[in-house]
Amino acid sequence: MAMETMIETFGGRVRARRLELGMTQNEVARRMEIQVVQISNWERDTCLPKLSMVLRLSRALEIPPGELVDGIPGSWTGEN
Repeated sequence: MAMETMIETFGGRVRARRLELGMTQNEVARRMEIQVVQISNWERDTCLPKLSMVLRLSRALEIPPGELVDGIPGSWTGEN
């Protein structure tokens, strides 16, 4: 994720990556085959996704799952 400053929350990282890709919440939800309200809830940090959803979200946003979870590039790829 090409960000100047570290984004503190999971939702903030999801939103930043989505905007970096020029995607709407609807587009992400469509890629994941889920309701858009779930994307909105995650971005607002009102709830956190289950691990299986983090993996699907990382694929939809083309980013390693660990980077979404802890904000550290390459920290956990989910391939192990």
